[in-house]
Amino acid sequence: MSTTEPPKESDGTAPSAPAEEPISAADQAAIDAAMAEETGPAARSLKCVDCGKLFKNADLANYHAEKSGHENFEESVEEVSFQLSRIEC
Repeated sequence: MSTTEPPKESDGTAPSAPAEEPISAADQAAIDAAMAEETGPAARSLKCVDCGKLFKNADLANYHAEKSGHENFEESVEEVSFQLSRIEC
């Protein structure tokens, strides 16, 4: 059985890995901007694709799905607004 040894430099040492260059401030700013674009705004609600109703959280969306049979939901940046109406007797 023969063992394979890594190639050696002329001075008998193993070759070194190339040194990483530091990232410039301009490059880092470009990376940060690109990552911010990819993440986009945070979701504020869940939207039923079937009927368009907005839900504040997953529990309410699940309840709607059970009662309506709707199964298609997506995250939305729309704010859920509550409108209270007065009930007169």
